[in-house]
Amino acid sequence: MNYTLANGYHVLLEGILYADHYGEMLLRLNRDHSGRAHFFYLDIELEESFVRHKTRPQAGDFTTEDMRAWYRPTDLVPGLGETLITADAGADAASPMATAERVIRESGLFTA
Repeated sequence: MNYTLANGYHVLLEGILYADHYGEMLLRLNRDHSGRAHFFYLDIELEESFVRHKTRPQAGDFTTEDMRAWYRPTDLVPGLGETLITADAGADAASPMATAERVIRESGLFTA
């Protein structure tokens, strides 16, 4: 990640990044990066995650019980300043594209 950022590329890191495991790395990345850095946290209730998961092509890859084991509500990294994206964050908040568009817009990656 540092290499790509240092060479002028944008990086979008997405995944289940537990605060206790990845927090220091994310804080260090934020501190060491000389450019703009934006952090977003998808804050969705577990039951809503189940509903959304059923619509994904990967729906058969893991179960709701797997998801229950992974779930940590509002697992924010202290001091990182994540922007919360909640289930009710707009009329089309359930759309993955709406979330992606919001991240692109708020991070300044899209300029018209």
